[in-house]
Amino acid sequence: MYIIPDLINLGLKDDQQWPTEAHKVVAQNLLLCRPEINDRDILIQCVQIILTVPIEKIETITLEELIKDYNFPAF
Repeated sequence: MYIIPDLINLGLKDDQQWPTEAHKVVAQNLLLCRPEINDRDILIQCVQIILTVPIEKIETITLEELIKDYNFPAF
C-alpha cells in the first residue's frame, strides 16, 4: 500500500510526466491508501489508465466512467 502522496510518481514510466496536476490528483485520490494497490505493477497499470483520460475530461471524470470507458479496475 502506498500512503505518501509523492509515491504516486512510482506509477509513471521512465521519462514520463503528469500531463496536468489534475491527473496526479485523481491518481492520488484513487490509488493512495488502498490495500488493493500492494505492488508497483498494479500502481503503474492504474496510473497509465488515468493518463489516457483527455485533459478536458480529467477534472470531471467519475470512477464509474473510468471503470466503464477506460477499463479501470473495479477494486
